Amino acid sequence: MLLRAHKSLKICCHPVDYIMWSVLRKRVYRAKISNVDELKRRIDSELAALSHAVIERAVGEWRQRLRACVRADVM
Repeated sequence: MLLRAHKSLKICCHPVDYIMWSVLRKRVYRAKISNVDELKRRIDSELAALSHAVIERAVGEWRQRLRACVRADVM
């Protein structure tokens, strides 16, 4: 039971938002990155440039995952 609950949490309740990271990753890695400081700058810059629509979509999908966790009673 504990293992099943753990897997369910990993699938539907993980706090990392995959939609936003997918968008960020494509933008951040458009060109070669030479060092960690440049990577940090690009991430900060691209986060600031994310459209409200991308953020709304991510939040909406996160809510759906949370509801699935509640229905599965894994929280």
